[in-house]
Amino acid sequence: MPSPIAEQVKELEKTGFQVKKGIRQILRKPNDKAEVSGYWVHRWAKHACQNYPIVTRSAGIRYLKDACINIPTFIVGIGPSLDDNINELKQAKNRALIIATDAAVRPLLAKNIRPDLVMSFDCQKSQHTLWESIPKHVIYNLPLVINSCTHPHTILAWDGPILFYNQWHTADEFVRNLLPYIFPKIGSLPSAGTVGNMAVLLAHYMGCNPIYTMGFDLCYQERNGGWKYRCKDFQWDSPASPGMPGKWGETENKILYDNDQRISQIIDETIKSEKYKTDPALKKYRESLLGLTDGLPLPLVDCSIGGVLREYFRNASVTQAIMESCREELSEGRTIVRFLDKSVPHGTKLWERDKENGSNF
Repeated sequence: MPSPIAEQVKELEKTGFQVKKGIRQILRKPNDKAEVSGYWVHRWAKHACQNYPIVTRSAGIRYLKDACINIPTFIVGIGPSLDDNINELKQAKNRALIIATDAAVRPLLAKNIRPDLVMSFDCQKSQHTLWESIPKHVIYNLPLVINSCTHPHTILAWDGPILFYNQWHTADEFVRNLLPYIFPKIGSLPSAGTVGNMAVLLAHYMGCNPIYTMGFDLCYQERNGGWKYRCKDFQWDSPASPGMPGKWGETENKILYDNDQRISQIIDETIKSEKYKTDPALKKYRESLLGLTDGLPLPLVDCSIGGVLREYFRNASVTQAIMESCREELSEGRTIVRFLDKSVPHGTKLWERDKENGSNF
């Protein structure tokens, strides 16, 4: 009986793409589901095949290579400290780039802060819930940088410009050998374990300097008598009646960020004599980021209040960061990021074109 991936390859070949004989060996069903490849490779392969008509006609991150040389950049994660300093980021408008992780988009927009780019990495089906409630006119000119193996629903839910990238790491043959073969033109980023770390890599790829991180707590912090591992989340509530204004209201995305579920994994950890509340996943994300800084000259400065990264990197407040690196407004034409909404295809339009052409994807 053919494997699920073999069936997807057949569908892919209907588009005219030919999978070489040797490459097919990579698609064998792995036995060890404890390994990353064992759990995710089938999903990655299936999504890549489904996304093929879209990705091959879309822009890739090669479009952004060295596009922001020496431009100060803030990368926004969702650690609980973001509630404490998110308003300070308003001072960076037009003076620095703002890259939001996908889960940070709504908190930023709720505070009337529009990021320049949104970074997405995870490939699970429910990822689109991070922006499905955002008004379409807000997303329409907001560029998204997204994994070529992402779930098709995630792409379909984004109405703005899209740039794709291939994830890459040495431990898995599928992403190392097959993805560059399927999508040779879009460019790759090393897989860094979490969307925040991927956003740091993206900023480095674009030549950003310095790179300031916010909401990169990588630990739990006490809020309202309990331990939290993420900041407040928001959803857009449409007007109750015509002519009335809509508004942002607080919410909790239990599908992706269930604090009650995570709290059961909390552990005490001492880092350089300071005590923190972490969990195995947060520890893994920290180790991954530290591993990147060992091999890459990342100009990283952390602005996460009370987070663990202050033990490893220079720490500054957001206001201090803006005063030291963002004194002048970015001139027109200094970076193409400002013009992506006019030069990069929109994902929804590409999907609609496929539908008109009778595609099955």
